[in-house]
Amino acid sequence: MDIEVRHARVVVALAETGSITRASVRLALPQPSVSAQLRRIERTVGGALFVRSRTGIEPTALGERLIPMMAELAAHADAIVERIDDAAAGAVAGAVVRVGNVEWTPFGLQQSIVAALPGVGVRTETLDSPSGAIAAIARGQLDAALVCGGRVDLGAWGERVDLVAATVISEPVWVAVPPSSPAPVDAAALRAMRWVRRVRDHGFHPIEEDFFSGPLGFEPEVVHRVAGHAEAMSWVREAGVAALATPTAASPDVELVAPALGQAHEDLVLVSRRGALGRKPLTRLVRAVRDYYCEYARLFPGYWAWLTHHLGQVLPAGS
Repeated sequence: MDIEVRHARVVVALAETGSITRASVRLALPQPSVSAQLRRIERTVGGALFVRSRTGIEPTALGERLIPMMAELAAHADAIVERIDDAAAGAVAGAVVRVGNVEWTPFGLQQSIVAALPGVGVRTETLDSPSGAIAAIARGQLDAALVCGGRVDLGAWGERVDLVAATVISEPVWVAVPPSSPAPVDAAALRAMRWVRRVRDHGFHPIEEDFFSGPLGFEPEVVHRVAGHAEAMSWVREAGVAALATPTAASPDVELVAPALGQAHEDLVLVSRRGALGRKPLTRLVRAVRDYYCEYARLFPGYWAWLTHHLGQVLPAGS
């Protein structure tokens, strides 16, 4: 195996964060994938680059010699990308940008993307699963896609293709209830409700498992398992049941209420192939999705009131 820029970025992230866990977050790669890449890199260079310490990991003697060179390689690559960014942005103009979204794509979201990329043809596509979206980007069938962070698994694709992920917003997981539900919806009310949950192979299922086994600690009465968010909202609206939902997964004809105990989050992430769009178009795309999110949040008065006072909890640091 040859050492490539993406390998250098892995090593630099490990050195700068001092932790495989924190490096995996920075790289938007699963922790086992980062560990596997590190082992392959170390086999290639002929020795260990890091050793475990009481606080995480730290460079070995070999690492201290090679990490600065890898940092220089990554820095040179970033400088090249920066230098050609304006040219890349110009190349995007007049082209067609293909953006995917999982489960459903509101018309308003497409229009926000179109407005953010003037002079560019925009084609949007709804995919069945996050893994399908990642695969489409890796194969060159999409330029970018919105997926939920808990379900982002770049896996083997992230090892073979230089993919990047930018967190758009960290959504709280609230409870969708019929508008006629009596207030307040406290812990006792949640336990008394009938629920719909996602099927077991849906990416949202682990979040539900954590919620019901968390501070609330109860086994809900489940009347149906749904295949997706839209179906869940139809059951909330028509059958008068409850369902866990992020704001972007909810529909305006239901009510969102904060759970009485504990609050999970799920990151909404924009994944793309590095350099496919250029940094400026990519930045505009992320901002457009954030702006659309805030506009959509206004459809839920209770959530909007909460969001205006807790925006720092849902936006990534430095946004």
